[in-house]
Amino acid sequence: MARIGKIGGSSRSHFCSNTVKTSRYSWYSFVPLNLAEQFRRVANSFFLLEGILMWIGWYHPSIFQSPFNPWSTMGTLLFVLSVTLLKDGIEDIARHKADWQENARQVTTMRDCVEKRVSCQSLRVGEWVKVHNGEQVPADMVAIEASNEDNELFVETSNIDGETSLKLRHCVNGYHKVTDPDSCLASLNDMFECEDPNKHVSSFICTITTSVGRKLVATTDNLLLRGSIVRNTNWVYGFVVYTGKDTKIMQNMHKVPAKLSSIERTTNRTLIFVFCMQLVFVVVSVILCSWVKGEGSGSGYGGKSSDTTLPFWFAQGLTFFLLYCNMIPISLYVTIEMVNVAQAHFVNNDKEMMCTDGHDCEEVQIPSECRESKLCQEIGQIEYVFSDKTGTLTKNVMEFKQCSTRTAVYASMEAMEIGKNDP
Repeated sequence: MARIGKIGGSSRSHFCSNTVKTSRYSWYSFVPLNLAEQFRRVANSFFLLEGILMWIGWYHPSIFQSPFNPWSTMGTLLFVLSVTLLKDGIEDIARHKADWQENARQVTTMRDCVEKRVSCQSLRVGEWVKVHNGEQVPADMVAIEASNEDNELFVETSNIDGETSLKLRHCVNGYHKVTDPDSCLASLNDMFECEDPNKHVSSFICTITTSVGRKLVATTDNLLLRGSIVRNTNWVYGFVVYTGKDTKIMQNMHKVPAKLSSIERTTNRTLIFVFCMQLVFVVVSVILCSWVKGEGSGSGYGGKSSDTTLPFWFAQGLTFFLLYCNMIPISLYVTIEMVNVAQAHFVNNDKEMMCTDGHDCEEVQIPSECRESKLCQEIGQIEYVFSDKTGTLTKNVMEFKQCSTRTAVYASMEAMEIGKNDP
């Protein structure tokens, strides 16, 4: 299968829009999906079960007797779920805002050979796009003409693969100039044929057929990926081949999973152990209660009547199960969520974690952004860092420390000061 399109614009119904979506929830799925994620936590499911049992035992004492009012647990559980619901909602609103900013970003396109400023989400496959120096490429596009005389351009792909070093790209050789009005009108009858959308960044073949029947070939050397930034080039023209979820960067993105941190997984295992211990206490209590009842000195928990619909041992087991429910604190997850929010705040505002962007002869301090507060705690549990390239650790900045020539050692002032302070 191959994708065939017309250069200069195509029907919106043939291909997907250029809208991107990285948010996890929509307005109608937020509550059910978030609650389903929250009940993956053992404690929340445990307290829901206890609340239901309390409700039955409190309002239907003929079945069995509950020692507590159900609202003592259900009210607190609703508060715990609401706090987490509010926190996750605020985080997802930030994702929706980022998506809206990206989709509403203004780009320069050429429609009917006239430059126009349109929103990024309105781009169509086959449409001409002009990207200026320092701007992000709005969609996967084939470079046709650049401001440099040799039709070469440089792009930065740090948003895609983390590499800050510039990569050289070339425009398609032999295609007419887009900036020439006559050539632009002639290109409206040109067609292109490329492979179907896929996630292979290093593989791309596109055949351009001009109105006079001449065929040109474009490869990965001519492809500008969405998210890459044009550098050291005043402008570049190209036509769009993939939009929205069909772009290679979106093809490589997976659905945002509901993540559990190491502490939450450990907490779940610990709570299962506490739950088993609670069952042991319940069994021992029921045995002792049955023995006391057999001796004729009692009739059940708290001296209450044992005349219930359920068998005596089972009704007493449920009563003691609810009585020992405080072994698991219901405020546990609320405390963890408060710590996560505080850690995320510190990460977002830590000046030492800011990144310096030094391109275009202007240094810009970019703060870190925590998009998942529950994973902040993972940072403090990192023991080893494996890297296949030193630039990841040194930020591609090499600073002189010291060197030796035969018996002479030459060191920077900073290294000498550190050496003096070492014992």
